Order: sequence, then C-alpha cells, then structure tokens
Amino acid sequence: MRTAYRVFRATVLNVAAALGLLSILVFTASLAFDVRAHNVISGSMAPGIPTGSLLLTRPVAAADIRTGDIITTERASGNGLVTHRVTGIREIESANGIYEITMRGDANTSDDPQPYTIREAGAYLTHIPVLGFVATLLQTRAGILTVIAAGSFLLVLFLFPGRAPEPEPGLESEPGPEPELAREPEPGPGSESGPTPETHVAAAAHGAHAAEPTAEPTAAAADTASSRSQRAPAP
Repeated sequence: MRTAYRVFRATVLNVAAALGLLSILVFTASLAFDVRAHNVISGSMAPGIPTGSLLLTRPVAAADIRTGDIITTERASGNGLVTHRVTGIREIESANGIYEITMRGDANTSDDPQPYTIREAGAYLTHIPVLGFVATLLQTRAGILTVIAAGSFLLVLFLFPGRAPEPEPGLESEPGPEPELAREPEPGPGSESGPTPETHVAAAAHGAHAAEPTAEPTAAAADTASSRSQRAPAP
C-alpha cells in the first residue's frame, strides 16, 4: 500500500511539474518572440490540428504570406478568429500592404464563403493538443476553483511523502569484525632491555623477606651461649 502511494505521488507531481514547465515556456516565448496563443474550438483543421489544441502563432505581414500557409486572422464578419489554410492571395493596395486572401479548412471541401482582406495575420508555429481545453477551463469560475483544489491536493502530496518501506528481515547488515588492539613492539634478538620499575619493586620486597630469617639463628645462638654459661662449674 505504501509503495503504491509513493508511485502515485511521484507520478502526479511529475505530471504537474511538466505542465508547469510547459506553461512557463509558452509564457516566456510569448514575451520574448511575440508568440500568441489561441484555443482551437472547432474541427475544421482536423486531424492535423484537433479540437481543444492550444495554437501558437507569430504575427507576419500579409506580403510574407504564401499559398499553403496556415494563418489565423479575424473573420470577415468580425465575429472571432479563424485558422485555415491559404488557397489564394491577391494584392489590393501595394502601397499600404493590403491583400485579399481565400482560405479553406483541411477538413472542409470548399473555400470559406468570403475572402479576407488583411494587412497582417498570425502565422502558424505549432499546436499543443488538449492544452486548449485547459486554457478554456481556466477562464471560467469552475476552472479557477478546480485550480485551487488541484493546487491544494499537490501541496498535500508534496508535504506528506509517506513512510519509507521497512527493511525485510534477513537483509540487515551484519556487524563487522572488531578492530584489533595495538600491540607493543617486541624487542628484537639484539636489543637489551633493562629491568622495569616493577622488577625493582619486586626485587626489593624479596630482599626484605630474605633478610628476616637471618635474625632468628643469631637469637638462637645467644640462647645457647647463655645456657652453656649457666652449666659451667664454678672454679
């Protein structure tokens, strides 16, 4: 159970980190290279650009647009943007750089009903599937609440990593050998070693004990002489 939780936690945090890094890259590119993001809300360019993708474009002048390019521009009715492939282009006012173009979606069988008169448009760079759905959701109240809940959930996962699995019995490390005590170097065959202080003390004690018995024969000799003097007859 703990292992499953740790795998789930790592997966969720990695996915969140990847999405966060991608968002940072898109935001940085939009500031540095004037890249603009658009949400694809229809399937007119499917399957190349599916619905729900995040479309990235860069502004270009109408004079730089060629037939076959994918561009994003305002609809002729002024109601929102359209992203289709250019099928024809005609210069109207060369001095002002105004062109008239016709476009068609890759999933459509005919050109758009009306041509587009443009001076500049957004040239297609790339698209990121599914991320358009996320961007659209974030623009709603429910999306904001979802982001707050998801952020709280990720914070809980980050703060509670779970306990590490306990080591299995039998896998514990065995104690190593005890370190050997340092030994004093032994004297070599040609080296001379004098008596140690302990040897002097032992010798002195032995001499003291050996000197004591010598006093006893002297006392015995004195007693013998005394007895002999008492037995000697008087002259």
